[in-house]
Amino acid sequence: MFIEHLRITSEPETPYQYCRISQCGQCSRVLVARRLDYEPIPYSATQLAIFKDGKAIEDSILTELEAKGTPIADRQKEVKYVFSEIFPPLIGHIDALSGNTLIEIKSFNRFSFQKLQRDKWDAIPEYLAQINTYLLCLKDNITKAVLIGKCKDTSELIELEWEFNQELADKIIDKLINIELYIQDGELPTGEFEEGSNQCRWCKFRFLCLREEKEEKDAKEETLPNLVDAASQYREGDELEKQGKSMKESAKETFLNHATSNKIDKFKTGGVSISYLGQKTKEYFDEKLLRELVPKEIIEKVTKVTKPWEDIRIRILKA
Repeated sequence: MFIEHLRITSEPETPYQYCRISQCGQCSRVLVARRLDYEPIPYSATQLAIFKDGKAIEDSILTELEAKGTPIADRQKEVKYVFSEIFPPLIGHIDALSGNTLIEIKSFNRFSFQKLQRDKWDAIPEYLAQINTYLLCLKDNITKAVLIGKCKDTSELIELEWEFNQELADKIIDKLINIELYIQDGELPTGEFEEGSNQCRWCKFRFLCLREEKEEKDAKEETLPNLVDAASQYREGDELEKQGKSMKESAKETFLNHATSNKIDKFKTGGVSISYLGQKTKEYFDEKLLRELVPKEIIEKVTKVTKPWEDIRIRILKA
């Protein structure tokens, strides 16, 4: 009875006629759809809770830094950049400043955090676009940024530095100018979803990017919040499953190399027990050949049919 009071419900978004800096790394189609007042899919209670937890982590880190003597100023200060007299400005709110350094704080699940550790800024192009655009607004006084990332599952931390990049800023401005031209024409950008994006499963306008195949044309688009939430869970689960399989295979290869090169049959490390069992083979029947060699009536006698079960095929659509 208590958790019902803790559930977060989605509220309608307040329309705005400018580009938010926090969103400038999103795909052009999403940014145009927002400004053309397309009806977005509402965030689920789970997604809203994740965003709320992220804000709590940000506040906690900044408060702790301040308590340890790090000067923290201008928390959630509004910054603005006017890139054209005829187009709306860029507006955003920074996390904080510390001296001549911009501080941005982001939280990640375990798998995203491991990718961040491995690929650094390449793992988070949308956040990099946001941070570089903040620096564009502040470049007369601030040209350096630090991203503090926290793993929500392990509380592990990572720190990445970034110096303002004018080439990236120009690329973002060019993108925003094209967006404004689409908005003036009242049209959505065409073409594929932007390369390298990992935002599809959270996108509130993902229904605009369904592939136009016959099967999908015939399928009814359902937008009930519980179904949208389930789809988001499935997509995320599929990605985590792939990442998990890759991680396990990589670890298995490391263990195997250690066992064979050091001639160790059994060892344990980091809470994992490894037993090397040597090379093995597996016996199996060639079903196609078996059906050719064995009389049909015998095949029918040994063939068993299971009880029926509910069959459902789930396929993740490409943008």
